[in-house]
Amino acid sequence: MIDFRLSVKRVYGKMVMMGVPDMTATGQSQFVSGTVCISVSEIYASVVMPKIVKEIRDKEPGIMIEVVASNEISDLQKREADIAVRAVRPTQTELITKKIKDMSATLYATPCYLQKLGSVNTIQELTHALFVSVGSREAFIKAMAGMGLMLADDNISVVCESHLVHWEMTKAGLGIGLVPTDIGDADPSVQRVITGLELIQFPIWLTTHRELRTSKRIQLVFELLAEALSS
Repeated sequence: MIDFRLSVKRVYGKMVMMGVPDMTATGQSQFVSGTVCISVSEIYASVVMPKIVKEIRDKEPGIMIEVVASNEISDLQKREADIAVRAVRPTQTELITKKIKDMSATLYATPCYLQKLGSVNTIQELTHALFVSVGSREAFIKAMAGMGLMLADDNISVVCESHLVHWEMTKAGLGIGLVPTDIGDADPSVQRVITGLELIQFPIWLTTHRELRTSKRIQLVFELLAEALSS
């Protein structure tokens, strides 16, 4: 299947090499316009980004937002994206990074499933619960063991490679899922399995290439995205 996004970027790259001017950069356009490509994880792209993109478009209607929804880290140095939302800080000196905030993830399930499960106060009491696994069953069980919960194969009800599918399975009541708290707490169809428990802490970093920061439209989107993600 042809990757239309890459094809368009190749054409644009050829135009630049041939000397076709960027209308915004040359000041020939009255408004800031053009495309800004944002790389973000699959679940954030689906759950968090639509509202943020709407806010950006409302403020800057001349800018078209392209969202690359992937759990793989896009290579900004190869121009796979203009801006990336990451959970790890890039080490390349050519990149500009801004830490937005610290986040956490914890366990969620539907009220119906939690009612069947009964009272749970500690993670160690979940050895009889069902879980929706992200990635392989073996890797998930190993990860949960590192958090103090010993599970067996029978504890896994569904295995998903996709974080978004994992989230939808969790909301369907198929078991307990592990998701970021800003997503889980905002969804009325689920609730925390254990109040106050935060299993994973991770930072949110906003990253762009140093050269791309000279672009007015990328600067604008970078700043608007930072403001929206930090709120």
